[in-house]
Amino acid sequence: MREVMKPGIFFAAVLLVTVFLFGAVSCTDSDDQKYIDREQRLLEQYLIDNNIDEEPTESGLYYIEMEEGDGVSPAMGNYLIIEYRVRLITGKIVETTYEQEAKDNDLYNPDIVYGPYKFRIDNTPLEGVKEGLLMMKEGGRARLIIPSHLAYGSSSVGEIPKYSTLIFDIKLHTVIDDPERHERQLITQYVEDNNIVEDPTDFDIYYIEIEEGTGDHPDIHMNVLVHYTGWFIDGRMYNTTKDTQPFEFVLGEHAATPGFEAGIKMMKPGGKAKLIVPSWRGYGPDGTADGRIPPWMTIIYEVELLELY
Repeated sequence: MREVMKPGIFFAAVLLVTVFLFGAVSCTDSDDQKYIDREQRLLEQYLIDNNIDEEPTESGLYYIEMEEGDGVSPAMGNYLIIEYRVRLITGKIVETTYEQEAKDNDLYNPDIVYGPYKFRIDNTPLEGVKEGLLMMKEGGRARLIIPSHLAYGSSSVGEIPKYSTLIFDIKLHTVIDDPERHERQLITQYVEDNNIVEDPTDFDIYYIEIEEGTGDHPDIHMNVLVHYTGWFIDGRMYNTTKDTQPFEFVLGEHAATPGFEAGIKMMKPGGKAKLIVPSWRGYGPDGTADGRIPPWMTIIYEVELLELY
């Protein structure tokens, strides 16, 4: 639902989905040249200190395989599910998908949903990340040493200074060539694992009544007041109103996703229900702009209809 987005941007979304792409920079400024020379010295020392004897690719990327995967390699157009951390060459962690690691390094942001990150490889503007991912196999782990001309170049981004070599440690969990088919398979597995006997509605959501309410069903243009908790289909909670105020909205005015509204219309005041809302009735193939909800993500809701008027 559009109303649940909190302020703040998942840095992974900036890192992997941002529209800015920085290539090699032609520098005439002597100060910039000092930064470039310093980056090269730090990189050479890092390679020595870590006994890295791999040769860089033609572009300048260092690809170090930590664990060989046994699945397929990604191709352009695929969606990937990965976990990763990003460090500066000094060792400082500047981004991670691991929640405890974020807490341990004073990076934790409660607005971020930590854990496996799904995205389309075409939307990876950092050429070093894209090149490295295309060299991996599903199930594998790799370390990418990405010079700044394959990353952010002369621009500072977040805690990343300009002309910074980045160290990416990546675990490639899943390569998805058909995201809708993959999502439908996850829904089928979820339904089986949770012993759900209800069939999907004509609107292609699942409605599982937990507690029947009383009175009338909501109708279009009515005000509704609800409490809800939403989880990704993999079990990660992304939002809840239980600790804040109930969510109030008008049916039919696009304040919530179509699937959520369809489920609410089946309830009565005082009732509770579980909704399984696939992406095509939710946030769609792109997810949300801030990266909080990934593309092609089914949402599981537990909803209580408090009041309608």
